[in-house]
Amino acid sequence: MIKKICIAIDYSPTSQKVVETGYEFAKAIGAQVLLVHVVSNAVYYMGGHESMMGYDGFNAVTDMHVVDDLKESSRNYLNSVAAHLGDERVETKVLEGNVSDVMLEQAKAWGADLLVLGTHGRGFLENMLMGNTAVNIVKQAEIPLLVVPVKQDKKQYK
Repeated sequence: MIKKICIAIDYSPTSQKVVETGYEFAKAIGAQVLLVHVVSNAVYYMGGHESMMGYDGFNAVTDMHVVDDLKESSRNYLNSVAAHLGDERVETKVLEGNVSDVMLEQAKAWGADLLVLGTHGRGFLENMLMGNTAVNIVKQAEIPLLVVPVKQDKKQYK
């Protein structure tokens, strides 16, 4: 029985379809919902980079503020999404790290029975260079998934 649904979202306009699909499913079966956003690769910008092409890297104190600002913006974003759903029972969580690993860890830690995520329909070259979070999650998931196919359609998500 599905009692807890974790919905993974990013900042793309297509996230609206992912959230609404996951939430409607949860509502239909009376499941709890957790919206999760992962701030990824923020650690990359922190501390100790050697000078390169005249740039000495980020200041560690400033870096901490950048990461904190990213997390705060993400919390505001998730709170806005939860308010859009109009259900005060929707929980939110902002995490940091590798998106696929962190999402799967969070789903397991929260006891999710289902993880909802979207695909972006990126091209072969972009997936090869950047990886594909959805594919990584599908390969590693130990719980059922609802993968919402989403292609960037600028007209649909304005």
